[in-house]
Amino acid sequence: MLSSDDVAVGFFIAITAAAYCLSLVVRKRHSSPLTTPVLFSTVIVIGLLFLMGSSYDDYEPAKDLITLLLGPATVALALPLYENRKVFMRHLLPAACGLLAGSLGTMVAAGLIARALALTPEIAASLSIKSATVPVAVGIAKSIERTSPSRRSSLSSPA
Repeated sequence: MLSSDDVAVGFFIAITAAAYCLSLVVRKRHSSPLTTPVLFSTVIVIGLLFLMGSSYDDYEPAKDLITLLLGPATVALALPLYENRKVFMRHLLPAACGLLAGSLGTMVAAGLIARALALTPEIAASLSIKSATVPVAVGIAKSIERTSPSRRSSLSSPA
C-alpha cells in the first residue's frame, strides 16, 4: 500500500516531468534564453508549489529521487562519447580548449555577478559550479557546505 508521502513524491515528480515537457514545447515555439527548459520548468515548478501552498521541504524527497536518477543518466551519456572516441580523439585539443574556456568563463562570470550583487562567499562558490553536471555539482556543493565557516557556526549555535 502506498503512503501519502509516496503519492506526494510521485505527484511532484509528475509535475516536474510535465513542466519539463511543456518547457520543451515552449522552447520550440519561442526560442529565447528565458525559455531554456531548465529555467522555464524550474519557474513552472516553483509557481505550482507556491499555488498549492507546498514548501520546498514537501518537494525535497522528489528532488532527491530525481537527483539520484540523474547520476546514471549522466554516465549513460558517456556511451555515445565512447562510440565516437576516434572522432573525439582527432579533435581532442580543440574540445579540451573549448571545455576549459567554457568552464573558466562560466566560473569567472558567476564570480563577477556574485561580487556585483554582494553575495556571500558560500553562494558565490555555489554559483561558480553551475556549469558542472548535477551529480558532480551536488557533490561539490555538499563539500562546500561541510567546509563553510558560517554553516558550521549556524549549526553549532543554539536557535
